[in-house]
Amino acid sequence: MEFSDIQKMVYQTSLEHGWHDKNITFGNFIALTHSELSKALQEYRKCGYTSDEVKTKLADVVIRIIDWCGYYDVDLEKSILEKICIQ
Repeated sequence: MEFSDIQKMVYQTSLEHGWHDKNITFGNFIALTHSELSKALQEYRKCGYTSDEVKTKLADVVIRIIDWCGYYDVDLEKSILEKICIQ
């Protein structure tokens, strides 16, 4: 499976679950993503990095970012590869 296929699948799933029924501002997107990171940190402090909840929350962060890129038609794969090449 190509990364672009994953991005399309994540975005389609978010549409089906009503994530885009109302416009979410960029600030709200950042806040929602930060919330998931904070939940991962709280769980890590309680149970360590092997906790399934930590893994789930980190997956939520990635899913939110991929979804946002799908919504705004950002080629995330290209952006990641470009970033890797300049580091």
